[in-house]
Amino acid sequence: MNIRNIRYFVTIAQERSITSAARKLFVSQQSLSGQLKKLEEEAGTPLFYREVPLRLTPAGEVLYQDAGILLQNYDAMLTDLKAVTKEPKQTFTLGISTYSYPPFLSELFSRFHRIRPDVTVNVMRCSHARVGRCIQKMDLYLSYYSLSGDIKSLVTFDIAPFCACLRESLALSAYGDNWDRRRDLLEHTRDLSLLKDLPFILQLDEDGSIACDSKACFETAGFQPKVAFSSEYCECNADLCRNGVGVFLAPKDYLVRYLNPEEVTRKKPEDPLLCFPILLLGFAPQLSLCCARNRHLEEPAATFVSVFREYFSEGDAEATHTA
Repeated sequence: MNIRNIRYFVTIAQERSITSAARKLFVSQQSLSGQLKKLEEEAGTPLFYREVPLRLTPAGEVLYQDAGILLQNYDAMLTDLKAVTKEPKQTFTLGISTYSYPPFLSELFSRFHRIRPDVTVNVMRCSHARVGRCIQKMDLYLSYYSLSGDIKSLVTFDIAPFCACLRESLALSAYGDNWDRRRDLLEHTRDLSLLKDLPFILQLDEDGSIACDSKACFETAGFQPKVAFSSEYCECNADLCRNGVGVFLAPKDYLVRYLNPEEVTRKKPEDPLLCFPILLLGFAPQLSLCCARNRHLEEPAATFVSVFREYFSEGDAEATHTA
């Protein structure tokens, strides 16, 4: 017996007609009848009652049941072999948060492209709250938050994502001659309460992750802010901060991308745009490259992980390999 003859037999049994089976298999009726005869000779017994429509004999019933299992296993084996021997995947998908495109990502993609110009990178937005449901659609996910369950971290860096940004004129209007001393204390202690008399601009996001972290900043500092403005539109919040409306409290990469304090200060040195890292208690801010716990990374995604690790190892942050 061979797989082809067994597949022919199963098709005849399903169609209950050699003519119909031959048409479905794209072989001649004569050839199919010959293959069935050989199979019955090997089995040593007829497999069909020759009537219209064809009907399986007891031996044919046994063979039909076992043949179905055999063909399923054979097809599964071929699928597994193709998965092992197929060409390496030439694309991968990176998930990022809904609230911002990380400013460093373009440089990472440029470095990756120099190594693997043949690979297509797909970027999809996914909120932190939904990443557990979407992680199987991505090869990698870039997270600013701690993830667990079916998600594992591949590379993790300790970062200080939250900063308070403001025009110096805003601080001088509230603190006057005391501002210089208060500024020195703020730089030394990173205590947000030193700005509690100022109005704040708060960044909102789709799933509330940034709002939750902003709340943690204020709880650490021990005060409730006077909110001058809050919005999901980071460009609007940044413009208001540049115009001196309030203190913009947001992740550091937001401020770098949408405010660029150094450039703003260069254009208007008499009223610099100041940026102060803020103390956070209760959780350790981290930047983590993650994937589904059961995922085997194919070569393009694994290469991107290496580029990510090398890029951030060049800075002050220290990478932690956790997988």
